[in-house]
Amino acid sequence: MNVFARNRTNPYVSLSVAVIGLAVLLVGYRWIGGGIIVGAVLAYLNSTFLSKRIDAAAGSGNVGIALMLMQIGLMTTMVIIAIVTVILIQLSTAMALGCVGGFAVGQIGALIAYYWQHGRGGSEGLSAVLPSNR
Repeated sequence: MNVFARNRTNPYVSLSVAVIGLAVLLVGYRWIGGGIIVGAVLAYLNSTFLSKRIDAAAGSGNVGIALMLMQIGLMTTMVIIAIVTVILIQLSTAMALGCVGGFAVGQIGALIAYYWQHGRGGSEGLSAVLPSNR
């Protein structure tokens, strides 16, 4: 994954959701807690893939190709989520439901963090709140 995609995706949101999932797991609800952790990981991957798709579409220089890239990327992401969902349902329905919650909170939280940063006028994106790689 390229550096720009990772800089636009806030890992702290998904990490916070995963920590909540770990707490739920340690309290005794292991299937739900495990599902929340899996959902948080899926939300982080989805955010990163979305950012990468946007980079590819913006660099294509053609609206038709850009739309096709976005749709192919969306379909790929949905196939990954569907496969994980089927596997989780086979393991435990509670785990699948926990995954839905973890994914929803992680994804919405990542979008809020991104738009909050850019809505405040920060042209440098999330690099202002993330540790630098230097």
